[in-house]
Amino acid sequence: MIHEVDELIEAWVGEVVDAKISFGCPDEPPDEPGVQIYLLGVALRPPLRERPLPPLELSLRYLITTWPNSAKDAHRQLGELAFAAMEHDAFEVELEPLTAAEWSALHCIPRPALVVRAPAKRERPAPHAKLVRHPIVVEQSPAVTVSGRVVGPGDVPLSGARVEIPALGLATRSDSHGGFAFRTVPAEPRTRRFRVNAKGRQVVLDTDLGITPDQPLVVRFDFGGER
Repeated sequence: MIHEVDELIEAWVGEVVDAKISFGCPDEPPDEPGVQIYLLGVALRPPLRERPLPPLELSLRYLITTWPNSAKDAHRQLGELAFAAMEHDAFEVELEPLTAAEWSALHCIPRPALVVRAPAKRERPAPHAKLVRHPIVVEQSPAVTVSGRVVGPGDVPLSGARVEIPALGLATRSDSHGGFAFRTVPAEPRTRRFRVNAKGRQVVLDTDLGITPDQPLVVRFDFGGER
């Protein structure tokens, strides 16, 4: 993928200025006057989550220097490239020049240059869906309402307790009277696990969904240990 972006950058430079184009580190002038392109680095780009399997993306950082016969020509070409890069949809122009430390790492004397970022993208194939070899069977299960109360020592109602049915991803909080309710819970399987958290304590219990509204589920906390 990177070589494709190299070709894109090379073609773009050729459209903007009439000059010989070469790739390499600007620590030495090219054999002929022209424009030199150097890949400074590769960084990851965070994927956009607009689809289930977004493409893999890189950000390529290119250093572009100009080496014509005169400094004035070099400045003119660099200016044309800078303005053209700012108008290009796929490129980002870095506002800050290379630091002295970066030039030193390249073993170069600082000179006018342009740093452009260009994306490299690789699409990922969608996951292969498994072949369904048997007809889909839809089983209907009646729904029930499960209600209850959360109480502390002396059956004092506990408000704000978090009551969960983990297997269904359901959660609610008890009201000022300690009451809670789940209006629509599949009746099968008949036994469901409940998890209740109150004041830093937790109670986990398995209960029979055959409980009727006249016999609500009561969750008691004694705060002397876990039930």
